Amino acid sequence: MPQSSVHGLSSYVETSSALAKRSKDLQPLVLGRILLAKALSGLSAFEYGLYGLHSKPLGAVRDYQTKKQTSALFARVNRAEHRVVVDDKLLFQRHCLKAGIPTPDVLAVLSAERKHEADQTVLESYTELARRFAQGVRCDLILKPRNDSLGTGVRFVSLRSGRAFDLDDQPIDVKTFSRDLWADMQRDQYLVQPFVRPHAVIAALGSGRALGTLRILTYLDHGDIRILYALMRIPTAGNVHDNFGSGANGNLIAAIDPLTGELTCAWGRPKLSSSRLLDTFPCNPDTGAQIAGVRLPMWETVHDLLLRAAIAFSDLPCLGWDLAVTPDEILIIEANANPDIIGAQVCCGAGARRLLAPLYARFSAHP
Repeated sequence: MPQSSVHGLSSYVETSSALAKRSKDLQPLVLGRILLAKALSGLSAFEYGLYGLHSKPLGAVRDYQTKKQTSALFARVNRAEHRVVVDDKLLFQRHCLKAGIPTPDVLAVLSAERKHEADQTVLESYTELARRFAQGVRCDLILKPRNDSLGTGVRFVSLRSGRAFDLDDQPIDVKTFSRDLWADMQRDQYLVQPFVRPHAVIAALGSGRALGTLRILTYLDHGDIRILYALMRIPTAGNVHDNFGSGANGNLIAAIDPLTGELTCAWGRPKLSSSRLLDTFPCNPDTGAQIAGVRLPMWETVHDLLLRAAIAFSDLPCLGWDLAVTPDEILIIEANANPDIIGAQVCCGAGARRLLAPLYARFSAHP
């Protein structure tokens, strides 16, 4: 039997065993239901467990979709020729500035080939970066790949009087940091941006080092702006990023009431947990801080900003916006033309076919 088949079978057995233990049902019956969900919607055993589908009627199970299925939908909604304006983070920042949309500044571009960029300082190495920004007492920077869309390769560095520190306030091995950055710069340019500090309400939700961002999906429907879902990504367990990662890294994700800005219980699992299933957390498991029922600050400002942003990027009707709530303003960090549906299906209590119903109705021959 091929190794992939053995691995797949193991996944079904492990998930069905975990669900049977939790639900007090017989494991063969649980396994049969997982296989039926696979036949109905193409969902894997992992996805079945991740979305808590054993507690839902089979009719609702059919609403849940795989990432591949929703990617095909978004490819029809947001045409490929228009995507470069959000896929390229420097073009996105320029477009935001032109439209008056608040977004973090780009202080410089790191480029291994020192390509010219209009109105941008281009630096060739970490050495040049440190020389330019280490003049003051402290300068906190985020180095972000220009074209990456998965959050990988993002780096934080705090420059202080000639020394470099990480998010945990520990000294950075500059030689290793510089070498690894240079290797990544062979594949992509990097944007140098100021590190954004979160609003006190946002900071209190998490126990990680990352910012903690909102992901809000808007749909520009014949001139009307609709919020299809809103999520809050909550970094925990000391993490330096807020990506949910299906719960594997310990971070949490919570739905946001689009009308009020109020958070639901968060979903996740303790870091390094061997469980294949998620739990709900009304409070942060690290700190005990309340999550469920917390109202996010400046929610009316979020609505107003999304209206302006959706119109400014109207060639892309449906975008997933990553927003930062700072002490003074709301900033749009980036936009995604193929937003991940996993976190939304985890915490919104509905599958993609319900969450994205207007898109399926308009852009699919089989709504």
